[in-house]
Amino acid sequence: MSRAVARLVLAQMREDAPSVPTASTPIVSERERQVIEQLARGLSYSEVGSVLDISSNTVRSYIRTIYEKLAVSSKTEAVLVALRLGILIDNPQALFANALERFGARQANETVNAVAR
Repeated sequence: MSRAVARLVLAQMREDAPSVPTASTPIVSERERQVIEQLARGLSYSEVGSVLDISSNTVRSYIRTIYEKLAVSSKTEAVLVALRLGILIDNPQALFANALERFGARQANETVNAVAR
């Protein structure tokens, strides 16, 4: 391959490369952040839809996109990753109380410790 052709190929590859999020580029949209926030509060898909005034199918669509963007495969993982990345700014005491109410003491401690890491 000649240098000219190599330069063209590299230039094309750079143009086609997916953009990498920066500190100023949000990883998720504001609406996706709202969906994650409601999941963090322990709401079901239908409850999230009611709160945000969208259908549960729309919530599922947002969830699929969120899972893909955060490279996770469950609601718990999505919430933990969102907390670690600062997508959700949550009060640790409120997080612990919510986790304690939903999951019990052991899992509540694990959740708070995972977020603290």
